[in-house]
Amino acid sequence: MKTLQKKLISLFLRHPDYFIRSISSGYPFTNEQLRKYSDKLLWGRNHKPLSSGGLSINDSLPWTKELVNEHIEKWSWSALSIQMIGAKFWYNGLLDDYYEWINWNGFSYNMELPWTDAIINKYRDNLNWEFFSSNEGVEWTPQRIKKFENYIDFEGLSNSLNTPWGRPSKLRNPFRFSNKTSPLLSLTLLEKYEERLDWDHLVFQWDKGLNKEETDEVIEGFMNLAF
Repeated sequence: MKTLQKKLISLFLRHPDYFIRSISSGYPFTNEQLRKYSDKLLWGRNHKPLSSGGLSINDSLPWTKELVNEHIEKWSWSALSIQMIGAKFWYNGLLDDYYEWINWNGFSYNMELPWTDAIINKYRDNLNWEFFSSNEGVEWTPQRIKKFENYIDFEGLSNSLNTPWGRPSKLRNPFRFSNKTSPLLSLTLLEKYEERLDWDHLVFQWDKGLNKEETDEVIEGFMNLAF
């Protein structure tokens, strides 16, 4: 094992909660690895789905029906309903297949789904219209507003930017503590300021600096020493 991997293992052993949270929410695990580390990783249940949603908000996973079904009771269905369905996990018939699992309140916030009139109409009684009316992933055309005017929460719709009267919002890109060309530079800074950094908000980019084989060594080394 190279010095870099050993240093990373040593660093993360001092911050084990951060490490588990970070790899759970951002590392491209294979299904074999998910089985292997199942009881060590965070699946997102009993966590805030948009902050510590763990594997349930990990858009680097191979999101297939087989993967979801194998671990169906472990996911945070609030997190999946809000941001993974439509973005990473979608096929015709999905909403019917997982009808009983979907968190419809969370689903009403979903900005990634291809919101057609047919989908809205079919599931109109499942949607939380207070939430759905302010969903900026829905294109609120005059025709659509007219069609669903008896369901729409117009106070919520008034706050939506994706309406005939709305304005485009500005996207924010979060700062990520890493370096594309020299992972040692990032590691040096992490080690230097680790006592002063807020590890609850630090983002470690697992796709920068190390290849998958090297990162797998870090994960394996950490798991062997931490548990």
